[in-house]
Amino acid sequence: MVVKHFEPFTSAVVLLVQRHPDNEKVNLKLADRRLGYRSNKNKLDTVPWSSSIDDHLRRAVCDIQAGAILNWFEVISDFDNRPDTEVSTWFGKIGSYDTELAAFRLLHRLQGRYIPRLLSVVRLGITSSPVLFIVLEYIPGISIEKLQPHIDVSEQEAKRISSDVMAALRAIEAENCLPHNDIYTRNVVLREGNWSPIIINFGEANIR
Repeated sequence: MVVKHFEPFTSAVVLLVQRHPDNEKVNLKLADRRLGYRSNKNKLDTVPWSSSIDDHLRRAVCDIQAGAILNWFEVISDFDNRPDTEVSTWFGKIGSYDTELAAFRLLHRLQGRYIPRLLSVVRLGITSSPVLFIVLEYIPGISIEKLQPHIDVSEQEAKRISSDVMAALRAIEAENCLPHNDIYTRNVVLREGNWSPIIINFGEANIR
């Protein structure tokens, strides 16, 4: 059951869902090019997705790569609605998914402490190609981005949180396998209760 749809600030879409067997809440992070922002102008969806567009695009890309047809992406001059941005969306979202999955596996020793736990990897056959998503531990809490200084946190608490965030980043760096590459306040969640920082969103990481 879907509990909440998180407003996407990355190319992925994240859903908070409740599992039926045990009622545990988990996050589903979908690598679906139909959802989230796209690679076109201002990241706006100017052309609604449809299965027919998807099938035509897939066949066209395969034919162009095989040299069977002209690369019509190069000759179309509609700069506001460039069709090749769909290709960027296609490969970009899958690339971010692959990178994030690799990052969680490489940082397995930090899961549950500094980063969410990776619970499962799923392929859902709802289109001609499976939709990929990862199942992550849900962290009840608040993003640092939403904290109001001197209202939600005191100066002393802010110093403690900053120190803890740096400890988390040093722990990731100590694994010597990747830099996060996307460290912003929105990508740090403070766990409810003790406000320990959890680093999220590894889709832009640089896997070494």
